[in-house]
Amino acid sequence: MVSEIHTPDANPDFKVWRMSSLVAILLALPLIMDITHLTDRRAGFMSVFRKEPSYPFLYQEIYEKTSDLDAVFMGSSLLLVGLDTSYLRARFSSKLGRPAEVITLGYSYSGLDFSALLLKELAQRRKVKTVFLLLPQDNGVDQEGPHQNASYYLQYRDLAFLSEGLTWADRLRYFTIAVVSAPRQLWWHWHHGDAVHGTKIEEHFGNVPEKLGIDLLPDSFEVFEPEPPHLSAEELIYSKASPSRFHFETRKLASFDEVMVQKFFKVAKDYGIKVAVVSVPTIIQVRQDFVYQRLYWPDFLAEPVPMIGVVPREIFKAWDQKSIEKFYYGDHLNQNGSRYFTRAIAPGFEKVFTDFLGRKTP
Repeated sequence: MVSEIHTPDANPDFKVWRMSSLVAILLALPLIMDITHLTDRRAGFMSVFRKEPSYPFLYQEIYEKTSDLDAVFMGSSLLLVGLDTSYLRARFSSKLGRPAEVITLGYSYSGLDFSALLLKELAQRRKVKTVFLLLPQDNGVDQEGPHQNASYYLQYRDLAFLSEGLTWADRLRYFTIAVVSAPRQLWWHWHHGDAVHGTKIEEHFGNVPEKLGIDLLPDSFEVFEPEPPHLSAEELIYSKASPSRFHFETRKLASFDEVMVQKFFKVAKDYGIKVAVVSVPTIIQVRQDFVYQRLYWPDFLAEPVPMIGVVPREIFKAWDQKSIEKFYYGDHLNQNGSRYFTRAIAPGFEKVFTDFLGRKTP
């Protein structure tokens, strides 16, 4: 008679114990990594590099550089590709009488929570004087949840900051994302480890000049560099003297978005950072005779907030649809559009920047 051989894998209780242990380790991994410093921020930001090439620049500016920053432009891809940062650096430098430290910290997808996290991390390490922030402007479409790339960069240490003020459901979402993010960051740390430098984004101080046509293809891109009509600073900055130039929705923000906007401005206030809100026109807005903003932000935040934008019709009215399409790829400004739009809106940025620093604009 052959005796029955028992192995651990054949024991149902062992299988349950093993599975439970694996789940427990996975759930605890974000905390274990935080306590033991198994990875640092590099792993989180670099793991998304092949998907989003702006992240190495974000990492370098926040965690490696230490100089003061005169101005930071921050927001989603509309701003990332839509502003010629090099041109604005030159304009601001002429006002300061020295080289101005001006960068764009941009990323794909709407990310109010990511903006708040980036500002906190940046302000803890570098003195930031002014921020020009792109807030939701997608004609009423709110974010209502964590940034789409959070599963790459989120770490356990971020949960307390991001979760404060949120519903328990949203807090659970963040914890779940941290659990997903942890093994991904470990894998990057073990297989790569080094930061990425020398990218085109660094050369343009955070701006991504896209040489793509309206159909998103490089072959259809055509250099088109007319000068925009001249607009005064007063025409670009919201004023109660000319309220019709701006349009504000009255519908409330989603609760998640409310918390994140307030979180961003609280960080700015805690670190003495002046903030202005920016609008960047998409291709569906080029015939609008007003600057769109999701809310009247001074009322929502109960504090003065300069709002800057170009009435799209005023800079595009001279062009037919075919010419307008030379400024865009999809609904984003391409290299032509970035150059054109930045030169149109620059007097408004310049006025707010010098006012923030207590300097006079000639």
